Amino acid sequence: MLIDIVYEGLLRERTGKWGEKLELHNSVTVKELLNKLSGKYGNDFQRLFFDPDSGEYREGILILINERKGELDSQISDDAEVVFIPAMAGGTYSQV
Repeated sequence: MLIDIVYEGLLRERTGKWGEKLELHNSVTVKELLNKLSGKYGNDFQRLFFDPDSGEYREGILILINERKGELDSQISDDAEVVFIPAMAGGTYSQV
């Protein structure tokens, strides 16, 4: 299974990439994808999505799957495009 990932804003700085193609063995949820990407890009990346103390998801990054809003439990299928867009102003995002 191959998916396209697009990084916007601060996520480009944290990953050093505009995007990437990721090969997965089976369908995953957004949360599973974020855990996989956190393993690849480290704690700074993970803290953008999850509070380090509580582990709660931060609502400050919009997640789009094939141009539709995704949630943590949304399934990502083969050939999907996943876009991560951090809040530019306002919202609940805080730089870590």
